[in-house]
This record gives sequence, structure tokens and C-alpha cells, in this order.
Amino acid sequence: MAKVMTWNVWDIPVSQFRETRMEGIAKVLRENKDNIDLVGLMECWLEKDRNKLIEAGKTGGLVYSVFFRNGSGFPGGQSSGLVLLSRWPIVNSFYHRFSAAGKPQKILHWDFNAYSGKGIGWAQIKGPGCVGDIDFYISHFVAYYTPHPEDPKYDEYVYQRHLAAWEAAQFIKSTARDHSFAVYCVDLNADPESLTYKILTQLGGLGDAWSVSGRARRDAELNDISECNGLTVNYPGSCYHDNNAWIASGEPSSRVDYILFSSTRHMIAEWVERRFSGPELIEVDSGITKGVSLSDHSAVLASFVVAPFVSEGSEQKEGNTNDIPGRKGTSEDEDKLTQALLVSTKGGIADALRRRRIAIFKAWLFCAIAIFVFCISLFWRDSWHTVIVILQYFVGVGFSLSAYTYFLIANVTIPDEESAMMFMLTSLKLRENIKFC
Repeated sequence: MAKVMTWNVWDIPVSQFRETRMEGIAKVLRENKDNIDLVGLMECWLEKDRNKLIEAGKTGGLVYSVFFRNGSGFPGGQSSGLVLLSRWPIVNSFYHRFSAAGKPQKILHWDFNAYSGKGIGWAQIKGPGCVGDIDFYISHFVAYYTPHPEDPKYDEYVYQRHLAAWEAAQFIKSTARDHSFAVYCVDLNADPESLTYKILTQLGGLGDAWSVSGRARRDAELNDISECNGLTVNYPGSCYHDNNAWIASGEPSSRVDYILFSSTRHMIAEWVERRFSGPELIEVDSGITKGVSLSDHSAVLASFVVAPFVSEGSEQKEGNTNDIPGRKGTSEDEDKLTQALLVSTKGGIADALRRRRIAIFKAWLFCAIAIFVFCISLFWRDSWHTVIVILQYFVGVGFSLSAYTYFLIANVTIPDEESAMMFMLTSLKLRENIKFC
């Protein structure tokens, strides 16, 4: 059996009671010695806190770790924020950075690719005999800064999220070994009805541990809902829910943290549950005991067992993974999804071209303003001349740097994103052509 946990720990400098919460999370890792084998941590950005959690994991038996050191950011937080803790030896690791480079000019969106190096981490783990080799993957997709996620009219990163899901699916297909169990801990920042989720579970062929677990089916019956999507308020599958002390009252709960899996040996998700979800009684900095949730996300824990899966009315065939539970969608569903992704990709390419035109315009505009400001100083003659020249110098330098930034965005950042989307469009069209051959 393999017990896997994924947790977005909200380790950013401006988060409230950060040091106290990190100590609470470290306590969880120390005291769950026999309950967790693999842990994927997201938003673990600060070096001091990261080291604390890694050391706590070692005390709890998670003696091996990988920190995916990619990206830039604030002092002490130059990384992707992704950490793997493992009970079993890690024999290899790699990090693939997503192609979409984000919007560097939006400083408040620093958690996206432009600074934190969004991508997918991969580690090869040598599990015990009953589990075998493991290919472990971990990602944290870009957040949405709108109450209408996945809607291109409002969600400015929807196309980048779709591209990231496509790249992650292709990366896993290309690197997962035939004889190993592949597990993907990911904060998609998208719910199970989104195209982002469906790219991974339908086109990518990954199973969703929650949707196939006994816990999910039992809770579905108790809550009298038709599908185990974890979208209803306080639904046990919701990792982002109003029981959490950091979530605004009345805000809809959602399931955005997932443990996805795939295996040619039919590794089955037996049990999935939300852990450490409610307010914990911990001492805050003021010395007052208060109910504070350890993070704005709940941890999700899944237990996997190696068991042969046999489709109803048929015999199991070694290497046949078409009937693995958790893989959603029929051939017709995949065709519809491919069409939807084609539309999204074309929309993303059009959006990239539009943003490139705007960036070029801004670059030339700021360049012209900078030249104009420098020229004024040549003709300004009065008693305040020196002061004015100094002010004009700083203003001119500011506009020059802005022009340079937008030239880079227009000629480096956006073209990289556009090229990746063009490649994805080509791949999707090839997929369509093969279908009709």
C-alpha cells in the first residue's frame, strides 16, 4: 500500500500567522509517521519554512526529499514552491518548466510562470516490493484572479492553464515507465468540470483518486448528489471550503487539489479523504489561542493498493489500461474534448497575438515619451534648470526601462507562449487526422 498526500501550505510572506502555521504543519509531518509515505507540498516558497518542513518530514520517517529549485521571486523565495517528501529512496528527479511565461508586468501576479517558474516536477522512487517503482509528479497551476474561472472573458490565464495541462499530460505519457505506478499531486486551480481537469483525465488518461475511492462513493450517497465532483458546500472532497478559517463565509466550496494516477499494474485508489481541514487550536503570535486553519487549502490523502482490475464480464489482459477506474470519458467524449481544446488553443493564439500588438505599441509609446523627456532638458533654461534636469533624468530612465520591458515581452515572452500553442494546435490536428485514417 502507498499513502500519498498533497497539500498547498500557503507559505507566502504576506499570509497571516505564517510562522505559527508552518510549525503546525511541521507537527503534522512529525506525528504521522505511519500514515504517510509520499507528500507533495505546494506554495512552499520560503527557504526557512521549507527547511523546517523537510526536517520535520525526516523525523516522521520521510527521510528523502526533493526541492524543485526553479524560478525567481522575492528574497528567500526563489523557487517553484514544490517539494516532495518520501519514505522511500529517490533515485532520479527532473523539472520541466511550462512554456507559457505569463505576464511579467503584473507584479501582483508573481506566483505565475514569469517569476515562480511554473512547471511539473518528476521523481523516480524505489518503493518496497509490494509497491514497486513509482513515478511521482507534482505541479501547481496558475491561480485565477476572478470570480469566473475558466471563462476567457474574465480569466486572463485560462489559455495558459489549458496549455500547462496539455504539456503535463504529454510529459507524464513520455516519462512514466511501463512497469511503474505513476501518481500526480497537483493544484489545478480548476474544478472537475473544467477543461483543464478533463485534459488530464480524458486526453491524458489519468485516473482521479477521489472519484474512484470508497470514500467518494460513500459520501456521494450520504450527500445525495449524482456525481463525486466535490463542488457542494462542505462536501468532503472539497479542499477549498467554508469550514476553513481563511475562506470567506458563503464562498462556494470547490475541489482544486487532486491526486491523479495511472498504472499498467492497476494501482487502485482505495481510500481518499480530506485531512487537517478545520481550524486547529494553535498559539498565534499575540499569545492568544485562536482557531486557525493550517492553510487556506486542506490536505488530501489517498491510499493506493496494488490489485488486479477486471472489467465486468471480461478477463484482465496484462498491459491493458483502457478500463482502469478513474479514467473518465468515452471515445465520443474525447472527440468533443479535442474540439473544445482546439477552440481554446486558437483562442489562446489570437489572445497572444493581441497582447503582442499591445506590448509593441506600449514599448514604442514609452520609448517616444522617454526621448521627449530627455529632449526637454536640452531647451530648459532657468534657475531651476539643475533640479528639473535631475527629475527629467529619472522620469526618462523610468520610461526607458518600461519600453525595454515591453520590448522583451513582445519579442521573447509572448512568442514563446505563442509557439507552444501553435505546437499544441498542430498536435491536436494530427490527432484529428489519425482518427479519420
